[in-house]
Amino acid sequence: MALADCQKTVTDSQVKFEEKGKKVTFLNHAREKFVRTRVDGCLKDCSPACDWVATQPEKGDVLIELKGCDVAHALDQLLSTAKFWTQNGYKSGKLSALVVSSQYPRFSTKMQRAGLRFKKEFNAPLHVVSRNLELKFETLFEFRRR
Repeated sequence: MALADCQKTVTDSQVKFEEKGKKVTFLNHAREKFVRTRVDGCLKDCSPACDWVATQPEKGDVLIELKGCDVAHALDQLLSTAKFWTQNGYKSGKLSALVVSSQYPRFSTKMQRAGLRFKKEFNAPLHVVSRNLELKFETLFEFRRR
């Protein structure tokens, strides 16, 4: 499917991504343009893919995986989507990845390796949280623990 068929542009004051009881909300009080791209099941049907990409043109893209508990699989989905996203020229500014899950493997070696790989290959931070979030979009481009 074409990229445009999987996208929706919004200027809502709260831009929400929700699935499987997991949710992330970006606060957008200035009502700037956000592009919501459905990746898994729309743009990319085969191979692992994350659920969504949130884009603010010229600022960056946040790859989002809303997961029940299989964080290891979520990391594979995000890495696969990051490659796909950059190789196809979809990247708009900085890149970041976010997993919202009921499981939080803070000290998992797979998690640590995935974070280092994101930083090395994409100069992008990887965030894994075990709670629904409400935050400013820009904070996800920072290399720090949530």
